[in-house]
Amino acid sequence: MSSEAIPRHLVFVLEDDTVVIQRGAALVEVLETRETRSFGSFDHHHDITDEELALLQGEGLVLRYDDATIWLPAKAHRLAQDMGKARYYFLDTRLSAPYLRIVQSLLDSTDLHAQYEARLYGDRVAIMASGGEPFSSLQDAEAAQTLLAQALGKQLVGLVVERVEIDTTLHDTQLNAPARRVDLISTGPLVSLADRTVVLVEDDEALAEVLALTLRRAQPNVLVAHTGEIGLEIITDEEPDLVLLDLNLPDMHGYEVIARLKKDPLTARTPIIVMSGNSSETDMVFALYVAKVDDYLVKPVEPRVIRRRVLTILTRQT
Repeated sequence: MSSEAIPRHLVFVLEDDTVVIQRGAALVEVLETRETRSFGSFDHHHDITDEELALLQGEGLVLRYDDATIWLPAKAHRLAQDMGKARYYFLDTRLSAPYLRIVQSLLDSTDLHAQYEARLYGDRVAIMASGGEPFSSLQDAEAAQTLLAQALGKQLVGLVVERVEIDTTLHDTQLNAPARRVDLISTGPLVSLADRTVVLVEDDEALAEVLALTLRRAQPNVLVAHTGEIGLEIITDEEPDLVLLDLNLPDMHGYEVIARLKKDPLTARTPIIVMSGNSSETDMVFALYVAKVDDYLVKPVEPRVIRRRVLTILTRQT
């Protein structure tokens, strides 16, 4: 198999979760599509992690990698590989066929019953979109995973997003046909961060709950505060590995929280990711270069993006 060796520092992840390769001073190439796009010094991004590379390797976008180099399939090979294939996603309950009716009853008991349906995939119970259709994108599958975890809690645990590649050149068009299944890749947590603590300071209780559920997929201890003052008390007591902070809090501005954390020797070096509805370049520059936070996310931001940013910082500390 022909391949292309790329220095690892030239491969990184943009704010919209797109993985790109630096091809020039102001030009990057999108890894998945191999299309080029402009890239400026103020485009927010982070270094790619081993966990992200492992997912890309499972998808065939990366052949192998080490601390210094990433090997990619040659462009011609990648195009040939994708011809005649389609990718779909579903939620694997890890339950066997006899549990199908029970899972469907659980779905029917929620406000999400019109959106999702339990179906058999082989000998396992899967959750798919309404009508028994698989999800067409990883984003849709992960959104369903988060919503169902929130709605069902301990009644249905262990939901894992799975991917299946379908060879569309075969005559059989049924998704469940075994001959058409090319591979099945779990996107569950790749590492355990059970010894790490994240403090989430967010006044929107519904959003805070969704974010906490999303982050707990990788098993860190997530502590939630809905005001700046309570957040500061928790951070001082717990000395967490990371703070995820909304800038617009009901009792004080997020920058006051940051200033107080930076003044305390115990928390001065604690990594901070801020979330804000302000997308101006000036605010981003102030947060990153004056307040010296570690990351700046513009709301609304998808939970999977926040999870990836949090895991990037936490795994750097391992």
